[in-house]
Amino acid sequence: YIPARQAASLPAPTIHWMMDGAWDLMVVSEMPNGLGALDSHNPPGVVAFREAMLAQEGSEEAVTALNTEMDGLVEASQRYYSHTHP
Repeated sequence: YIPARQAASLPAPTIHWMMDGAWDLMVVSEMPNGLGALDSHNPPGVVAFREAMLAQEGSEEAVTALNTEMDGLVEASQRYYSHTHP
């Protein structure tokens, strides 16, 4: 996924290994347009990433297979949205 993010001019996610609690790790992905990206069904960053994944994997089927494989590695997950203040 990181090469496709780079090809789409998106920053690589940051991995945080958890020291306690219920989770093993946390993946933090920056949203280039902030929470405003959620105001669109096709934000430019998501579109660019999808196109880069398709170019990287060669077909929709291959992208789906990779996503299925990755999903199989995840036992449980939770998604949070946050922001920072300068």
